[in-house]
Amino acid sequence: MFISATPADVSLLMQLGVDGVFVGSGIFKSSNPPVRAQAMAQAVTHYKEPAILAEISSGLGEAMFGTPAADLDPKKRLAGVPAERQQIWNATLGVK
Repeated sequence: MFISATPADVSLLMQLGVDGVFVGSGIFKSSNPPVRAQAMAQAVTHYKEPAILAEISSGLGEAMFGTPAADLDPKKRLAGVPAERQQIWNATLGVK
């Protein structure tokens, strides 16, 4: 499963063979949730059809925006994640 915010994300994930795409925040934190929800659903159906994907991707408004990990307090960044995984993530980001 992968979290996605655009119909293009959904199409890519479907082409990669994922068995599920979660789009809750991708829809509800966007500027136009009803239109984006319909576009995401259509992207699942038409993921191999670029012309349809281009059409359903236009006029959606702004996608959701998250807080960059670098802007989060390092102590809160991975709250609830086991220490072993935190060490791996921090090493990847170059955080000490």
